[in-house]
Amino acid sequence: TMYSSSDGTSWTPVPGATLPNGFDWSIVKMGPNDYRMYFSSINPNAPSTVQCSQQRKELRYATSSNLITWTTSPNVLLDSIGCGVPHVLRKADGNYLLYWNTMEPRHGINIATSPDGLTWTKIPGIIADDEQLVDPAPLQMPDCTFLMVSSTMGGANSKQQLRILTSPDGLSWTLRPEPL
Repeated sequence: TMYSSSDGTSWTPVPGATLPNGFDWSIVKMGPNDYRMYFSSINPNAPSTVQCSQQRKELRYATSSNLITWTTSPNVLLDSIGCGVPHVLRKADGNYLLYWNTMEPRHGINIATSPDGLTWTKIPGIIADDEQLVDPAPLQMPDCTFLMVSSTMGGANSKQQLRILTSPDGLSWTLRPEPL
């Protein structure tokens, strides 16, 4: 169900809203009345490629002109996004960056680039060479640098933390030493 609010406190259902069958949505504004929603989708007919999931997670997308009704594309953009949590960012220059969690070949946040948001090239390595970082939430600042809030995995001996990263280009990231 989709909800709307005029004050951020009171929420009401949006009649007639449709959402794609998926999770971990990331919306990119393509034009004045043109939106693309990227999301994770489970493929129950394919085995997982990583330990964090029993089924394969794919990157898919849907389009909308009003943010209320969405049409899901039949195309799968990436057939395995590992642990998922994809976030797509359209840069000021029109190119796209994709960030997602996986364990292929190491656990961490991975990056892919695209000229059109549909065809992706994976970049080797993980962000900040840190295997504990998960759940990327990047944005491009007005000066065209990048800022990301991420969390750590946490675990039996440590609590989950929010971390801040900065980047001049969205590809090479520096992890601030202290947690948020």
